[in-house]
Amino acid sequence: FLAVADSGNHRVRYVLMDQGSGTFAGNGQTTDQVGTGELDAKQASLYHPRGVAFDSFGNLYVSTERGFIRKIDGVTRKISWFAGLPGTEGGQLDDQLPAKKMRFDSPYGMVVDDQNGILYVADTGNNRIQIFTGDGIFLFVIGFGGKESGQFKSPSRVVVDLSDNI
Repeated sequence: FLAVADSGNHRVRYVLMDQGSGTFAGNGQTTDQVGTGELDAKQASLYHPRGVAFDSFGNLYVSTERGFIRKIDGVTRKISWFAGLPGTEGGQLDDQLPAKKMRFDSPYGMVVDDQNGILYVADTGNNRIQIFTGDGIFLFVIGFGGKESGQFKSPSRVVVDLSDNI
């Protein structure tokens, strides 16, 4: 199915061709309820979801405007906190921190490299790409603010080609 980040309605929608559509995640409230993996995805609050990406296990990753990356289990449809912490809640721009302490600023596009088990996140407001394992372990950052080679200014999407090039 097709997953859509319905930012204005604080939900992730699904579309099944010739079968209709509905809500996959989000309750429409304007907060970002992080969760521990015990909450059904439809009951969770998602503040302006910005990006969605599936992995080969059917797990769905969702980025939100406040700076959280959420993971919805492909089997149980339970939602959990995968990575990210807003700066107002203690998130930091430190490459040595665990994924849940890394600060994101309006992360948008994401892509999963299933062959290598890696999630790439376009950290738009911080002008960089953050890279994690599928288990939520931070690996490294690509880029920083600027217009020279290796620098970005508000990256919003990221893709991986068939040869695993970003």
